[in-house]
Amino acid sequence: MRQCHNRPKQADEIEIAPGYSIKKYVDLKKHYKRESIAALIRTRFDSRFFRPLGYSLNRGAWMASNRCHVEASGWLMVTVACLSIESLSAFMKGVSKLQNGGEEFTAFFKKHAAFGDLLKAFPAFERKGKNGKPKMDNKFYSDIRCGLLHQGGELRWLATASWR
Repeated sequence: MRQCHNRPKQADEIEIAPGYSIKKYVDLKKHYKRESIAALIRTRFDSRFFRPLGYSLNRGAWMASNRCHVEASGWLMVTVACLSIESLSAFMKGVSKLQNGGEEFTAFFKKHAAFGDLLKAFPAFERKGKNGKPKMDNKFYSDIRCGLLHQGGELRWLATASWR
């Protein structure tokens, strides 16, 4: 009898990145193989975020256009960059969701010199959080990232609106 494709899978059958099963990751973590875990993360980011746009993070170069899965518009590239920053920040903190993305983006931009000009163009500012405590936010996060994320909701609304 043939096995069903949607049967429960074992930890050595599920890949979290090409060539890396859950079982392999657990083993790497157990033995504290930092360099191998870093390679896993790089491979995961490469396969999920960059390669579909035609860029190889592992090679550090753009691929031939016929190997690209989509037409990589500027908006799509910025959206992927936002997803990458949030994913990396959450991973580094060991959480599944960032509590205050504006603060996290500001911290990320401050830590990485390549983004220094972004903080000049989209300065950080202080605002009151839900609990009344001051929080740092970032204009790039609130104006660009949130616009990209929430614009999808607007387009979904437009698609379902009845036009008479």
